[in-house]
Amino acid sequence: MYNSRAINFFVYLILSLIAIYCLIFIASSFASKTYTITHGEYFLVWIVMALFIRQVSGDVSVIFFKKSKKK
Repeated sequence: MYNSRAINFFVYLILSLIAIYCLIFIASSFASKTYTITHGEYFLVWIVMALFIRQVSGDVSVIFFKKSKKK
């Protein structure tokens, strides 16, 4: 149970990191400008993005663990 929570936590953080970099890259390529984010802003956006991805995707630990069927 705790393993699935830890896996979910890290997967959401990794997915949010990828999403943030993709959004910044796409925005900078369309506008032909460079966007800078401070460390504090980046951290807040990273956490909020991880929460958003969690709400949208649900439980991703089922990819790594098989859920046992209860009788």
